[in-house]
Amino acid sequence: MTIAKNPIKSLAAAPWTRRVTIPIVLTVFLAGCSTTGHPARHLAVTTTTTVPGISNGIILIGTHQPITGSDAVGQNEIAPSTAAFFAYVNSLGGIYGRKVVYKIEDDGSNPLQTGQVVRQMVLSDHIFALLDGSGTSDHASVEAFLNAEHVPDVFVGSGCTCWNNPGQYPWTSGWQPDFVVEGKILGQYLGEFIKAHPTLDKVGYIYEDNQMGKQEVEGLTQEIPSSQLVGSQVLNAPTTTTDQINQAVASLKSAGAQVVGLFGDPQLTAQVLDASYASRFLPEWAVPYSSSSPSLIGSLMATYAPGFEIPGTPFPSNFTTQVENSIFSDTFLPLASNTTNPWVALFKKIHDLYTPNIEFNSQVVYGMSLAYNFYQVLEAAGPHPTQAGLLRALDTTTLAGPDLTPLTYSSSSSQGMGGAQIVLDQNGVLVAQGPVYETTDHSGSISTYSGQPVNPPTNF
Repeated sequence: MTIAKNPIKSLAAAPWTRRVTIPIVLTVFLAGCSTTGHPARHLAVTTTTTVPGISNGIILIGTHQPITGSDAVGQNEIAPSTAAFFAYVNSLGGIYGRKVVYKIEDDGSNPLQTGQVVRQMVLSDHIFALLDGSGTSDHASVEAFLNAEHVPDVFVGSGCTCWNNPGQYPWTSGWQPDFVVEGKILGQYLGEFIKAHPTLDKVGYIYEDNQMGKQEVEGLTQEIPSSQLVGSQVLNAPTTTTDQINQAVASLKSAGAQVVGLFGDPQLTAQVLDASYASRFLPEWAVPYSSSSPSLIGSLMATYAPGFEIPGTPFPSNFTTQVENSIFSDTFLPLASNTTNPWVALFKKIHDLYTPNIEFNSQVVYGMSLAYNFYQVLEAAGPHPTQAGLLRALDTTTLAGPDLTPLTYSSSSSQGMGGAQIVLDQNGVLVAQGPVYETTDHSGSISTYSGQPVNPPTNF
């Protein structure tokens, strides 16, 4: 079985400066949703007449993003795309007469810098909420501070299960499927692949020594019998050396692994794939959503290839396609290549209006999708929003949009999405494979999601 991949295209660096402030206005289109509060998750609505970040004409929202730094590649197009969506709805009238200002601060992929820019936004700029703070370790450095300050910490830009902790951090909410959920769904597909190809039943995995890598493996191994696991290797990016990568690949090749889960950031993923090709170790690969873009991974593989080539035998020009056609991954949003999808068509229109210099890809769809969900919550919070009221609205509003599975929030859960769909890369284009699945981050079954997708509002 040939595994194909996805055209969530490569994320070329966007020409955005370190600090980007884009004023925007959101328009109310949704019917009023109930905002009756849950008693357990959030505080009662404050009675003060002064709410941080709210004025007669403005709602000030902030975010920290790796516009520069080690995580910028594959991430730095998200916030500009979120801002572009806000700019579009801005042109349609606003949220109860207010425009949203989305303040983007570059944290340089450095938790210390994350702390500095977030404290500035909270204590000096007085933001109403933080939206899509990016990166597991970066955002973990400010989660306690945001909760202590009672600032809504909405739709964290990472799949760590740690964002689903309403008892300790009631102001924080995840958004995308968490890493365990993703690992389980990839593991289920891997198991189905083995059943269809019983001679390819030796499984290994390489993972980054962080929350993402460990939790992806936790999910994967729930679905793969231990008798089929032949080896595992852990790497510590970004300090991993070429020799360590070569040794990890050689170990799994020696163990006879035929299918390999590869759970690292895009740079590490590309380096492992290069090392594998250099040693002519060509298994099937399972990679997470964040490393699924064929153009991104292909570009990075070409960049790092010279460091892994055997002297005198450079890789052929089409080696990236050869490798990528053995990769499968997942998506929890419509594919950017699916131009018949009404959400993709809407996002492409917005992209062309506001950010035509950015490649239209999966990260653009990601940034605009979370912006639409946040728009829904803001509208549901009503004409006199408070920070606690925003979170009550999050807990009680049905969020139906581009997401392939529902976002579920309540007084006892701040997880977000609970499912995904497998995608195959077919010569540089991601193609959806099979149904959408949903599950939890605990041990338990994976079921087929039977809900029907919704279309964008007609007046969008």
